[in-house]
Amino acid sequence: MEKPYLQDLFEHMSNEHGLILLQSEMQQIVDICLDQSEYNYLRDVLKEIIKASKMKVTNGNEYDAQVYELGKAILKAEQLLTDK
Repeated sequence: MEKPYLQDLFEHMSNEHGLILLQSEMQQIVDICLDQSEYNYLRDVLKEIIKASKMKVTNGNEYDAQVYELGKAILKAEQLLTDK
């Protein structure tokens, strides 16, 4: 039999912290964690864009690589923003 949604979190909070949480409280924890994960992902994407924009371009192949890396990072950012 499959555990109910949030059962692992309920057991962890009870066993490790001595807390008995309502389902709504556990859902808030999950939502906060997801928001933090999205924030970290967006931060990583922005770092990729900055890194790609600062690439030293001395020939056509390097320019193509820079455009490709920028394009990949922008697609990741667009995906993150449209998934909501």
